[in-house]
Amino acid sequence: MKQKILVALLLSLSSIGCSYPTFINPIVDPEKAERIDELFGTYRYNDSDKKVFWLHIEKFNSEIPKGFHKLVWVKEEGGKSESLEFAVCFFKVKDSYILQLPSPESSDSNKESQAAAIARDWKNLKIESYLVLRLKQQGSDLRVDTFNEEFLEKLVEQKKLTGSIEQEIDKTKNPPTIGRKSIIVTAETEELAKFFSTVDLEDLFKSSEMILVKQLPK
Repeated sequence: MKQKILVALLLSLSSIGCSYPTFINPIVDPEKAERIDELFGTYRYNDSDKKVFWLHIEKFNSEIPKGFHKLVWVKEEGGKSESLEFAVCFFKVKDSYILQLPSPESSDSNKESQAAAIARDWKNLKIESYLVLRLKQQGSDLRVDTFNEEFLEKLVEQKKLTGSIEQEIDKTKNPPTIGRKSIIVTAETEELAKFFSTVDLEDLFKSSEMILVKQLPK
């Protein structure tokens, strides 16, 4: 499953497009990532279109590194519901949880979910790229933030973060049309960990209106 599909399914946020920044390496090695029990629980988000989203965060029961968290994402609309499962790791910086979601290489014939693939055969999977988001703690709730792409692009151009900027150009048209830019971050894990620990996260991420409200046990 390609990264742009994972983004759309996970968040359903219109602000994320197909050129959302791509990370080739993880911020934290999933083999060394810590499990963050404080995130465990069920969260709810109501959007303006009368859709209800639920996010449940829990541990995996399978034999994979303990730093993997299972995210069960449920959308309810018009009396129907659909759910998706993802395997993610977190890199905590103060009141922010930097989420990284591995995107395994897969064929079109492979209908297995990302979470199922990781739980089944993590050791042998080839990871194509990583999706990175921020969950910012607000009391017991979580706000979902995406990158400020202009700010990230400048950092890459200024070589403050290793990566490249790719420009879409359609040469089949006369004159050629210029499309969106793509940010490809190729920094190694050590560089990424230092970067996210020192950069101003309020500049790096855009504050969103997507607040996941933690549901208290009844």
